[in-house]
Amino acid sequence: MKTLGVFGDSWADGTFGHDLVGPEGDRWAWFYNIPDHTATSHGRGGANLYHTYKQFLKHHGNYDKIVVILTQYERISEGVFYLEEFGDQPVFLPGVDQTEFYLKKYETQLTIHNTNKLNAIRDFYLWCLDDTTCYDIGMLMVDKIKQIRPDAILINAFYQGLGSPTIGQNKFPEVTGPAIMEYLDAMIRGIIPDVSDVRFPHLKVRARPEVRGACHLSKEANLVLAKDVYHALVTGIWNPIVPYAIPHENTDIDYYYGKHLW
Repeated sequence: MKTLGVFGDSWADGTFGHDLVGPEGDRWAWFYNIPDHTATSHGRGGANLYHTYKQFLKHHGNYDKIVVILTQYERISEGVFYLEEFGDQPVFLPGVDQTEFYLKKYETQLTIHNTNKLNAIRDFYLWCLDDTTCYDIGMLMVDKIKQIRPDAILINAFYQGLGSPTIGQNKFPEVTGPAIMEYLDAMIRGIIPDVSDVRFPHLKVRARPEVRGACHLSKEANLVLAKDVYHALVTGIWNPIVPYAIPHENTDIDYYYGKHLW
């Protein structure tokens, strides 16, 4: 058995998304289902790229093999804050999207002071950290990871979304192969047949909490991803063909997701 170190954001964090399953749902995560490898994840939900980079620098030498999931380059700042509404639990707000998510989800719980604080944080990201700067800083970290561990398998978490001039393209196009988000799209197509004409099926479940999954994916989708990552670890190349749809025994979308948050 080879040791495998996994780094990244929520796509590399199997500790959430299965409230209706319990702790056994942790083991659904793709990295625990890769043959011939014993995996340890240093991923953290909501993490920025710099956090992933620091964890890689600290721990990569402990593993035979490395997989790094690259989050959005817009997530550059560490973005760790403490709000009295959440007690001692840190709140991770590394970018505009995450800050707006908290503002929407906890709108009725936040004090006026903390609402203003989060609005200020969002505006800082929006107006003071432009995409080009974030991308350039992100690529410096990506290049350093490749320099230190040429054998590392690097995978984009996201592709460019609606409103981007490069819609559908990997966030880091220099890192080839499909983004993990494509597995989420394939998962949704396997559950909801009537999204066949939708380019980005994951938008169908946006703002719905996951209740039977891990790393944003169902058990079935995690197994497909695990198979493809295993092939990449063997060959040294990440370039699988993602299925158009991943079959699921249960095709009730409410089985996998809770009610819309807004």
